Amino acid sequence: MRRATGMVALITVLQGCSLLPGWGESAQITDRHGCVRSEGYRWSQLMGQCLIPAEQAVKLGSLNHGDSRSAWVLVARDRSEAEIYLPERDSIMLPRQNQGDKPSWGSGDWSLLHGSGYVLSEDGYARFHNYGAR
Repeated sequence: MRRATGMVALITVLQGCSLLPGWGESAQITDRHGCVRSEGYRWSQLMGQCLIPAEQAVKLGSLNHGDSRSAWVLVARDRSEAEIYLPERDSIMLPRQNQGDKPSWGSGDWSLLHGSGYVLSEDGYARFHNYGAR
């Protein structure tokens, strides 16, 4: 009995020292492209590399009351396509749908409009925006 108690005490002490393999290390979650999702990196189809959307994309706030989640938008330099990053999903590519001063992009259920800011809609209902931003 004393021997078992001694082993439990030793393991408890070693946990804090990180001497046991895998203990004390933070788990890193990566996607199929090698982007470390647990550190905020996401794969960008538009850029062809891992990036942190908060550092390179435009933030859109939720239009649902009490929902603090954000979506992010990255637009190609030539404005031919846009990439959207949604909470808990892979990014979605949206090809440009029109020409002119107020571009729009869309694919499937999602559409993105740009006027005085961006509005991201799903099935015709506005879900995220950044009104007033350029």
